[in-house]
Amino acid sequence: MTLRRAILTWLALGLLLAATVALAHVPMGGTNIVVSLGIAAAKAALIMLVYMKLLRGRPLNRLAAGVLILWLSIMFGLTFTDYLTRPEIVDRTADTPVNPAPRVPDLSVR
Repeated sequence: MTLRRAILTWLALGLLLAATVALAHVPMGGTNIVVSLGIAAAKAALIMLVYMKLLRGRPLNRLAAGVLILWLSIMFGLTFTDYLTRPEIVDRTADTPVNPAPRVPDLSVR
């Protein structure tokens, strides 16, 4: 790896970090998480391709990284499917707490 490539990658990671920090202050609703995960995937790809040398590495290492990405996408997909298919919990007695504190008798001396 050349020094120029390492510095350019470091600068790109710094810019992506700045984008992540800036994104934390921009209210975009539900798309915030999608953009954040995209930035995180770009940072992970840069690290894997440049610093872990997967771009010109051995085929077995590239296969292992590909299987890792496939496995992570399956796990994230199953997690999001579970989250999206859960029923909504509605508290119909909003004026009373779910687990009220037990009443303690007043034992003060009068």
